[in-house]
Amino acid sequence: MKYINFFYFLFILFLLNKFGLSQKLVDFEYDILVNFTLNTGQSSLFPIDSSLNYIDFCNTTSFTCLTDSTSGENIVLNINYDNTVHSDYVLTGGDLKNLLKLSEVTLKGFSVDKNFVSEICGISFQLTLNDCKLLGLSGLISNRVVINQETIPLTLTLDLSQFTSLTLFSLFENDNKNLLNIGINNDLLSTNSEFVEQLYVTVNNIPDLTNFNVEGLTLSINSFFSQTPNYNNLNTFKNVDYFSLQCNGNNLQFAPLNQMKNSNTYGISILSCNFDSVPINYSFSGLTNLQVVEIHDSNQNFINNSKNDLKPFNFQKSVSGFIYVDGELPNFNNLKEFDQFNSVVLINNSINSNLPSFNPFKTNIQSLTINFNGITGTIGEEYCGVYLNVSYNLLSGKIPNCFKCSWSSIHYNFNGNPGLTNFNDDEECYSMVPNLYLNKDEGYLYIFGTSLGFNSFPFIIPQISNNFFICNLLIPNFLFSCEYDPNVPYPKIITLEHYSGKYNFTFPVDPTPPLVTLVNSINNSYSFSGSNFGYNYSITNIEINNEKCNFYKNIDISYSRMNCSIISNNNNNNNNNNNNNKNNQLIINNFEQLKYPNLPLNYIKVSVTINGLNQNFTIRNDLLVNPVISCGTCPGYCDYQIGICQSYCPEPSCSGRGTCDEPNGWCICNVEYSGQNCTLANQYASSFITAPASGGNVTIGGWFGDINDNLTVLISNQQCNVSSITNDTIICLIGPLKPGIIDVTIIQNNITWVGPKSYILNPEILKCLNGCTNKTNGICDTTTGSCNCNSGWYGNDCSSPFNPNNNNNNNNNNQLPPTSTTVNNNNGTTSIVNDKTNYQISIPQLLELDINGNTIRSYSLLKNWNYNQSSNNVFIFNQIITPIGSSTSFTVSYMIEEILNEKNYSFAGYNFNLNKGSVKISLSVQNYPYLSSINNLQIQFESSVSLNDDENDCNTKDSTINNSGNDDQLELLNFINIQKDSKTLQARFLNRILSDGKPTTITSEIVSKNLNSIIIGLNLPHCNNCIIDPDFSVLINSDFQTSCDDNDGKRASYVIPVAVVSSVVGVCIIGTVIFFIIKKRREYNLFKSLSSKSVH
Repeated sequence: MKYINFFYFLFILFLLNKFGLSQKLVDFEYDILVNFTLNTGQSSLFPIDSSLNYIDFCNTTSFTCLTDSTSGENIVLNINYDNTVHSDYVLTGGDLKNLLKLSEVTLKGFSVDKNFVSEICGISFQLTLNDCKLLGLSGLISNRVVINQETIPLTLTLDLSQFTSLTLFSLFENDNKNLLNIGINNDLLSTNSEFVEQLYVTVNNIPDLTNFNVEGLTLSINSFFSQTPNYNNLNTFKNVDYFSLQCNGNNLQFAPLNQMKNSNTYGISILSCNFDSVPINYSFSGLTNLQVVEIHDSNQNFINNSKNDLKPFNFQKSVSGFIYVDGELPNFNNLKEFDQFNSVVLINNSINSNLPSFNPFKTNIQSLTINFNGITGTIGEEYCGVYLNVSYNLLSGKIPNCFKCSWSSIHYNFNGNPGLTNFNDDEECYSMVPNLYLNKDEGYLYIFGTSLGFNSFPFIIPQISNNFFICNLLIPNFLFSCEYDPNVPYPKIITLEHYSGKYNFTFPVDPTPPLVTLVNSINNSYSFSGSNFGYNYSITNIEINNEKCNFYKNIDISYSRMNCSIISNNNNNNNNNNNNNKNNQLIINNFEQLKYPNLPLNYIKVSVTINGLNQNFTIRNDLLVNPVISCGTCPGYCDYQIGICQSYCPEPSCSGRGTCDEPNGWCICNVEYSGQNCTLANQYASSFITAPASGGNVTIGGWFGDINDNLTVLISNQQCNVSSITNDTIICLIGPLKPGIIDVTIIQNNITWVGPKSYILNPEILKCLNGCTNKTNGICDTTTGSCNCNSGWYGNDCSSPFNPNNNNNNNNNNQLPPTSTTVNNNNGTTSIVNDKTNYQISIPQLLELDINGNTIRSYSLLKNWNYNQSSNNVFIFNQIITPIGSSTSFTVSYMIEEILNEKNYSFAGYNFNLNKGSVKISLSVQNYPYLSSINNLQIQFESSVSLNDDENDCNTKDSTINNSGNDDQLELLNFINIQKDSKTLQARFLNRILSDGKPTTITSEIVSKNLNSIIIGLNLPHCNNCIIDPDFSVLINSDFQTSCDDNDGKRASYVIPVAVVSSVVGVCIIGTVIFFIIKKRREYNLFKSLSSKSVH
């Protein structure tokens, strides 16, 4: 029967190949899945789709596919495969490892070869084995591996040397099935170390972790755990960031975790351990950076039974978070023993008392979770000063309004308390009262008041993101601080947008008197319009003819509006003016304090005082008084006494280098200038003429302006002593430096410019690509890093036999295929064709990058070239681009030259040879309008390969990956090779460019790479005119066969081109999990002092 199925599937494969349907999996992956389902005895579960004439694996629950963006073909992405027929087939890595882009593999119920895990996790991001029969676990383990045993026992020993580039490894029991008997053997050499992000293992003893680094370690124990644990190995846990011991209720000796001594471990968890005893005043004093302690105490080991309370602990001051779960604390009523912590969590501890007394200004606690208990009583207003979670208790009464102001994000903290009367009410927030104070001496903006929020910073300050940063919560709901940059002019007005989206608040930054511009009155109620009023009625006083006008709640006052009423009015004049109860709109046109010693009866005096700052004026109830000279529309402000508009900027013209931003009152400078009046240069460096490694003069080109106070130049943190400076050149003397890619810092006028990796110091002896192959092929010139090829050989590494047939000069006496070059006038793409192999070169886009390498602006270049002119072998293109939102254009020019005859060439002080048939490209970017002086450009080159005829011959070869060159980019030349069918496209990039007419060094990186193309980014400096000059050529490899035997073996139709990158460095960003603990700093005195200040 097995053989019948086999021949049946062969017949199906024949039909599929014959009809060539395009929507199925790529052929070789399709073949892998057919064999996989056949071998595992489950082929009947995947029948042929009669409408498609093939098995549609991608539309099953077992396989998830991805459409390749280049080829358009489907490839396997994820596998979720169960052994539903209980097959005895033993899986090996060969069953799946040739799938190209496998991401996740989940298997259940199979027998697994001992090498399967290492082979599959090497190509898949995550491997999960559910209740599989492992025949061992050999080889290196990487990426993410999860092994879950539900019914099948497993006994093995893991070697620490097996873990390499491992994100997660889990071989773990959460219960007491006692299936796992796992030992860990430390076979690491003293000179080696391994790093794992997350490791979860059920172990039979405490392992030795010498030279082993792990971010999160959880060790679980079961009945196989030793009765005499090797606790001495806890001394080796020096590089464990977070350690969790999970006992699952098993009995064991008390674990002396105080034996752990290091400054790396920040968290300890003890979960459901039934220790034989727990000492009083237990501590972890050896862990000097410990921040979090978590205890699950279902066996009440940590309870002081005589007092029904926790045993005293003695944690060091660094511990800021304490979690205690599953204990017995029925009479708990005191939070003082937890005062040292920022965060306290007490879950499921049978607490059945009222909430204990709490003072947010006399404790470090900022977050308090006491849920799944039996707490009774009400929630007092004092709990507004802590992030509170009391869900699933027996609380009653009304939830304080401060929580209702942040209700959308915290309502779940009060779930499960049916006695809370306003839990489901859509109650208005009336207690949010923000105040603002800018302390210019300390460099902090303080936002304080009541009911502000519980987030780390509950407001958005959209218009001043460049001024204020690193905003922190100091006291929940009451006090927040934002660090302030005093070197940047601050705005006159700040708007705070609450994260809930319901509330906006506007403040003048400097203490400013209230400004009333409009008054409405009905009977004894008054409405004031204007600005600078604030939001706190408790510090606001309004008197009308010496009668106090009263507020009723905070919503009666805002930045631009106030409503108040006079309860008892003894002013007869005011009564007479309101006999008809008409609505009088009174416009205040004079913002000065008006003095009328002898007022007529129809005038009233108004005094508005907020935080000690006041506005006094006199108005008439029935007409305008005291007219002023109008300025019309002013961008700044009007001087009413003379009727002339004035500017808020000290220098209205901004020195001719910017424009004044009214009414904020600061200059918006051109990108090359800064300062209050735009007098200081935003300096930058665009080129470097480096000194030898032994030291000497360095010439720095760029922009440095005319004011150079306190000039400092640092190269690799070493001061370069300045001997001369002009507005575009610095010459300085540097000491000895090691060759490398070095950061440069230039400081002047209290402005710092940093050029990451901008100073490249090459070694004195340079290496050639592949050592010029061998001495019979060529000789390396170690002063330039280029090869001088011997007769009969050419190429950047002299590895290719000379081909006289380039440029269509076919010669019947020479059997090597000719190379021809064509240029597409529409899109600027260059095609170099040799035989059936077509290489394409293009420039897809230009990017502007910030100092962190993030893309700020991008420009697509590929289909936007303007073709200008050409000769027989020279093609010229350009583009004039205007960035969105800019009035300034820049030019990108692009010249392609086909080399008809071998010639010598010089560029940026470097001489090199151009072979016949090669292509030289020159590209320049002129007058680019940068958004910032610290930004730079990246130009991207794309090289790709395709076949004009996919018929196979003897030169068709499988891909090979070869790495050569130097990854530190310290050579003068960078090479990119794309190999296919015994032919190679070589791209040579000189790591020098002309920056504003001066030679300087650059770096490059791989932007992207797929099966048939590669994109390289050249990182240009901040220059006004950048010129780049790479060249390309197609070489015939030495193993090229000029004729093919008819009996030569046929190759598969899927031949993968390979990009071999020399001296091009990519960047790998490793994400790490950061455990954030709220700072312990308390700010009660600061809050009190701010609350008493005359601020808004």
